[in-house]
Amino acid sequence: MRTRDAIYSISKRFSKGKAFYPNENDAKALNTIIQIYNRQQQEINFSQEPFAKMYLYLYKNLVMKKLYDDDQFAISQVLRDVLNVPIANHIADIKFEMEGLRIAKQVEREFNPESILSIDIDHGKINSFLIAQINQVLTEYEQTQ
Repeated sequence: MRTRDAIYSISKRFSKGKAFYPNENDAKALNTIIQIYNRQQQEINFSQEPFAKMYLYLYKNLVMKKLYDDDQFAISQVLRDVLNVPIANHIADIKFEMEGLRIAKQVEREFNPESILSIDIDHGKINSFLIAQINQVLTEYEQTQ
């Protein structure tokens, strides 16, 4: 029996407003509706399974991080804290974190520590500069006294 026919059959029988004894057609209609409902529930549950797995994985990591930071926290409070934040804030946090990672990767690619270490530093010039700066500050201090 098709779903539409099953619903029509059952609703027609109930709409009369009188008590009735279910017949074979009513049983067929009800079984069809139950089968369709069960099939849809399985599809919904299957489609939500990957989301549930990801949620549990991320929640576990969040709880472990909180436990590492503070061993006096309540696990239920972690969940409340996450759920109380508007979704737009979560999206903004993700964008911020990803932008930070992108910048860090760019700096890592372009920053070459060997090039900095290979710079010849003229300590004599640096010392002369620092001594000149110190003398200037001392001179200014003596003039104000």
